[in-house]
Amino acid sequence: MHTETIPQNVFLSRLPAGEQELFCYLCIHREKNERDPVKQVAWQVISKEDETASQSGVIAFPDKGQGLSRVAIAAILPSNWKNGQLNIDVQCSQSTWRKSLNITPFSQGNSYRLPLAGMVLVVGGHRIGEPHRTASSISSQHFAWDVLPLGRDGLRLLHTEYSDSLQARDFAGFGQDVLAPAEGRIIQAVDGHPDSVQIGVLPEISAFEGDPRRAFGNHVILDHGSGVWSFLAHLRQGSIRVEKGKRMEAGQAIGELGSSGYVSGPHLHFQFMDGPDPLTASPLPIELDIEGRRYAPQSGEIILGY
Repeated sequence: MHTETIPQNVFLSRLPAGEQELFCYLCIHREKNERDPVKQVAWQVISKEDETASQSGVIAFPDKGQGLSRVAIAAILPSNWKNGQLNIDVQCSQSTWRKSLNITPFSQGNSYRLPLAGMVLVVGGHRIGEPHRTASSISSQHFAWDVLPLGRDGLRLLHTEYSDSLQARDFAGFGQDVLAPAEGRIIQAVDGHPDSVQIGVLPEISAFEGDPRRAFGNHVILDHGSGVWSFLAHLRQGSIRVEKGKRMEAGQAIGELGSSGYVSGPHLHFQFMDGPDPLTASPLPIELDIEGRRYAPQSGEIILGY
């Protein structure tokens, strides 16, 4: 049996009321003919400063035979919780496997902005239960946002009346400049993927199975230093204005909002991570500087960008 925690580096994120949230998946892979089935997974979070400040839980694990299984581990910790450890015990019929991880709150040093100007609707945030958190196969997006600019005339999503035949260009945000969220250096700029035409319907997933990076569509990755990279995806075909190695100032345009890749309509997907590769990096719980305060906006909010 092989176990791993996804993401590999687990950071705490801050909730609106100040508490800290822990979330990760435990993936268990059982080989063919393995005769020691998993019965349950027990976990405990312990503070190194105060061992009495701990939380724990037990997850029943029905026998599913061989293959890969995932269980989610989540806990709400006090606002003053600092360094600690997550202990995981995989309890089988005849044995117990233990895995331990160090857990620390993320220390954000730099300022990061929403990479769009004007009023913007947060279509997707990253609280537990939202789609970004369920993406265990690409865990770097656990703290990602999907956002869509609103028109200046009454904060409309569309330039036109709603119909069953909407196209990408009917959205007020389609083609709007996407901006660098902070100073940084371009380490990847990918263009050439077409924008989807059919609105409201996801492309066939089989088109992306051979190369999952195609799901990102046209995208840009910036290295901001201090172990922080940003990833901006689904940009408009032919709009990317930067190339690898270019230095960017905060607020400089890198391309335009589009609908390329695995999407059902125009929007900007963006996230921060602790490495340059979205397929292997861990997510960073960066908070944005918005309208005079620093926080992580969530689904349904309308916020003001640059």
